[in-house]
Amino acid sequence: MIGHRGASDLAPENTLAAFQAAWSADVEWIETDVQPTADLVPVLFHDDTLDRISSVVGQLRSSRLTEVAALDAGSWFSRLRGVEDLSALRIPTMHEFLNALPATGRVLLEIKGPHTDDELVIELAVIRATRTMDRVWLQSFELDVLAQLAGYIPHCWLGLLRDDLDDDPVALCREHGLASYHPEYTALLARPGIVDDLHAAGISVVTFTANDEADWERLTDLGVDGIITDRPATLLEWQRRR
Repeated sequence: MIGHRGASDLAPENTLAAFQAAWSADVEWIETDVQPTADLVPVLFHDDTLDRISSVVGQLRSSRLTEVAALDAGSWFSRLRGVEDLSALRIPTMHEFLNALPATGRVLLEIKGPHTDDELVIELAVIRATRTMDRVWLQSFELDVLAQLAGYIPHCWLGLLRDDLDDDPVALCREHGLASYHPEYTALLARPGIVDDLHAAGISVVTFTANDEADWERLTDLGVDGIITDRPATLLEWQRRR
């Protein structure tokens, strides 16, 4: 059970508030996204552009950290949910997040979009500097990024994200030396036999982003290794009841 961008049903996604909400509910695993600012500071942010969560027009990767750090990352959630003023929330750096990681906390970290070697080196350096390498699991949609990561950290357990299933996920993972396959959940439910095929090849299966109990039931019955959800505390309680 993995909290999608934290407990993003309870607090603005990819903010320390969303992460703390998940940790407070005894959620061990958190999924989040990292990408660099224009001055190569890794921050936790999903979109290419800033406007959805901050109402500021611009590209994340074209903005310097001082600009990103000043953005209001919470008011959009306050307006959407009709909750208290959250305008004080900010976009966290990767370093801030990993420094706040509880001793039992684990991270499924998406390397968001294409990366240069320099950008990857800096992100890996942050993981090493915070002494969390043994608690961070790396994933990406980008096969090139996963190949780059494998060159820097051989034998690392890497996951491939997919919106749609590949014709032969087992062959693809074997070709690229990947230990885990992470498809969108409706694509997986449309072709459920692929879970057994991947497991038979020693490849784990994590799926995103399922938020309903009926889907959790079906995915659990299939034997997936992880479910990414916006409602991690609710999924955790459902698992305990089940």
